[in-house]
This record gives sequence, structure tokens and C-alpha cells, in this order.
Amino acid sequence: MMRAVLPILFLPALLAAAMFLVAAAGADAPADTVHVNDNQDVSSGSVALGLVEGTTSTSSSTLQHQTRRRRAQSGSLTVSKTVTTPAGSCPGSPSMNFSTGGPHEVKFCYLVTNTGDYPLRQVRLWDTDLKFIEAYYDVPVGDTAPSSGVYHTYQTYVAETVTGNAEAWGYPEIPGLAEEDIIQPTNKVDAVPVSAPVNLPVQRHNLAIWARNDTDDPHFAYWDDDGKVFNPAAGGISMSGMGDPVGDWRIIQGAQSPNGDETIVVGVALNSGGSTGRVMGRVLTEENAPFVVWEDMVVPTSSGSTNVLATVTQTYWWSFDVKYESQSGRAMVVWSNWSSGNQGISYSVGTGANSWTERQDITLPESGVVRQIRLASSPTKDEMILVASNDDDEDFAVVWNGTAWGDQRTLWDSGTGDTQTDVNVEYESLSGEAVVVYGANSDDLKFTTWTGSGWGGLGGIINNLGVSGNVKWTVMASDPSSDRLLCGVLTTASEVWTISWTGSSWSNSELHTSNAPDTIFPAVAVAYESQS
Repeated sequence: MMRAVLPILFLPALLAAAMFLVAAAGADAPADTVHVNDNQDVSSGSVALGLVEGTTSTSSSTLQHQTRRRRAQSGSLTVSKTVTTPAGSCPGSPSMNFSTGGPHEVKFCYLVTNTGDYPLRQVRLWDTDLKFIEAYYDVPVGDTAPSSGVYHTYQTYVAETVTGNAEAWGYPEIPGLAEEDIIQPTNKVDAVPVSAPVNLPVQRHNLAIWARNDTDDPHFAYWDDDGKVFNPAAGGISMSGMGDPVGDWRIIQGAQSPNGDETIVVGVALNSGGSTGRVMGRVLTEENAPFVVWEDMVVPTSSGSTNVLATVTQTYWWSFDVKYESQSGRAMVVWSNWSSGNQGISYSVGTGANSWTERQDITLPESGVVRQIRLASSPTKDEMILVASNDDDEDFAVVWNGTAWGDQRTLWDSGTGDTQTDVNVEYESLSGEAVVVYGANSDDLKFTTWTGSGWGGLGGIINNLGVSGNVKWTVMASDPSSDRLLCGVLTTASEVWTISWTGSSWSNSELHTSNAPDTIFPAVAVAYESQS
């Protein structure tokens, strides 16, 4: 049985230099109206004369109205909001400037002060940008909330210019008025922004995502291009609403949109007891910028909608993948639905703002429960190629033309013994043609090509390296400035070797080790530098 693999996912990014501003805001405002018994107002302002009417009954048939007047002074408060560094003290500054695009970690400081003549109950603090609320402080006259001299703080990552708005409101504790007499909360303060500069263009960001064994939530951190280090973990990708309980993510796949305004991660999490799992997705959209908010991926179905793409009986397969079309920027998520027929893979297409098309099934050239899926996106058009292996040891490929799946190709269906993790695909960067590799229960790598309109023949690569193990895992990378490809191979005998594709043929095979640490995970990775 294969063990859990917790990969770190790096999403490539291009960071542009730009001025960066975080603005914090706070302001005073007069009190709102306090409604008493729906028939008379205690007017806003520092001092006002109010009318309170009460009703008493002196007999079963007669009602007498007793009116009493008294002098009342309404409550009031102020709210301030400032910003500082994560290690900075409160209060911070009205604004903060960065020389480059983010995300940058900041800390916002809030202080509510009771400036009226009555204690305030259930004082609430609301930030219209951060979308959080802190509720139910009791603030004595002349004191502050959340407690005397103590600031409420909120740390987050910001990715562009922001102008913050803060509000606070509460109930004055006026003698002679019961809580039910006060119809509306008083003293709502709308903070005035310090400044409102034009937002910077959305920047793409390096992002690492990983699983931790001390929490059920995956974690993530941004690469700080200024300091050339990963910032401290920005926190967990909350899995609330995914069902209870959700265990550790074991396999993670992810992608970032071509224009950098969306990031999608899909993972398989252990269910309670650890025998089955669920495939689920989370989406980070720039609609929530400048704040980091991961949203639940909910896919429509013929009977409603679901945030669980599939329930699987084995959680150690790469049975799902996600990529973006290079031209339209639409996302494609594919996953094994764990059925044994010839429609064992389902998919949904992103239509923007974390909206998805109804789940559909792909007709495949072979039947069986799909274990391994790899997806590649063409750099020149809205085309993708999906390659997969199933539990009958069959490898195959299917092409997405931007509208539908077709152009099926069976790669291997001859007998048992195939490893089910040996298939992969990558596009050439310039031509837009693709190469598919697979093992076919052999120590030699097999391959075929896709020209953009049809499949080539099935060929074999003689490695000439003297390896003894069969191809078990394959990884691929494309050179961004040419049609070169690089393929890495891990064998059943713990050997790691690589071979290069020139754009028309294979060459330069090399054995790197015969002592890989294990064969239950892809213990090899390949990549090209973007400039050299």
C-alpha cells in the first residue's frame, strides 16, 4: 500500500515593481436617533429633551395614559483604525507604503472610546473591508474597548492598495429605559477613509501550499520577493463546511490563472477512521483582494450542488488535476469519480468568480476505476490533454478542444503489471504540440506525440543506461523559450534517470542515482529556468 505524500506546491509568479499603499481610517460622527416606544425620539446630539410615554390600567374598562418627561443625554463613541507591521505596536500609522507589489503582512489596530455620559452595552466593531465583526463589548463612560487601553488587532496579507472603513455602534445604558425600549442601536460611526488612491493592477504571487500533521487545514505562505524568503505561514485554508470531520490532505494539486487573479487547489482528505477520503477544492479569488480569503469550491450537479467532488476508497493516488486554458483563462478541474465503467472521469469548467459549470462525465476509451490523472494545457490555444491509468493497468489519453472532450487514444492495454503511476504529458512551448510518456510494464520509456490535429505512432525509448527497474513514476517540464522537454523517471528498483526531448527526438539520457529513498512517491522533479 502506498503511503501518504504531502507535496509542497509552488505556483509560479511574476512580480512587478509598484508603489503600494495600505490606508487605515477612523472618524467621529454624531449619534444616530434612539427610538423609544416607536412614538417619540431622543434626538441626536450632546444634550436633548426626550419624551417617554408609559401606559397603566386602573380598571378593566378604562385606560389612563401617564406621561412623564425627563432630561436625557444620548450616548456617543468614537472609533479609530490604524495600521502597522506584524510586530509593531498599536496605535499604528494612518497609512503604510511598500515599494513593491505584495502580498505584504500587516496588522490593523482598532480602538473604540465611549465619549458619552452613559455606559455602552454590546458595542460592536465592524470593518467593511475585512468583513469581520467583534461584538458585545461593555464600555464604561470614558473608557475604551475591547478593554481599558487595549486595542483590537487583526493581521492579514494585503496584495494591493486598500482604504479601510471601520464602524462601531452600541446601546447606551440610560436609566429608566429597558432594553426593549431601544429599537435601534445608537451611535453608529462611519469612518472616513484617509485617502483613496487608485488600486494597483493585480500581481501574480509565488505561493506554497502544504499539509500539516497537526491540523486538518492545508497551509500556505507567500514568497516575499523583497526579502527572497517565504513569509511566515499566512494560516490555514479553512475546510469548514466541508463536512465533519475532514482529515489531513494527502495529495494536493493546484494552478494559478494566466492573469494571476485566481488560485485553485484540489486535494484528497482522509475521512474519519482513515479508510476513505473526499476530493475537495478551494479557490482564492482576487475579488476578495487585498485580503486572503479561500472560498469553498461548489460544483453544480444534475440534482443540486456539491463541495465534495468524489468519495474515494484509496487516498494515495493523484486521481484529480486542475489547469487553466491559456487564452480564455477558464479553469478546468478533472477527477476520478471512482466508477468502473468507461465514464470514470468527471469534470467542471470555471466560468469566473468561483462559478462552475455542471459536472459532466468524460467518455473514455477504456473501462476501469481511474487511479492516476495528469492534465496539461496548451500554451498556444484553449486545448488540454488528459492522460490517465486505471485499475486494469490501462493507459490512455483524451483531448479537450475548448468545447468538448474527444480524440481518444489508448496507449497501453496489454496485460497486468503496469504501475498505474507511469503516465504523463507536456506541451512544447512554441509549437503547441504535445508529448505523452508512459511505462507499459517496461524499463524503457514509451511515448507518443499530439500534433494539434492528430496522434502520432506509439514509440519506445531505449534508455541504454543499464537500469533494472520498470518505469514507475514520470515527471515532465517544458522549456519556456524552446520546444525542448525534460522527462524524469523513477523505476521500481529505486533508480532515477532523465532524458531530453529536442522537439523532434529523444537524447541525453542520464542515470542520476540507483538509491532513491522510496518508490511509493515520485522522488524526482524537473524544471527549466525561465531566463537562461
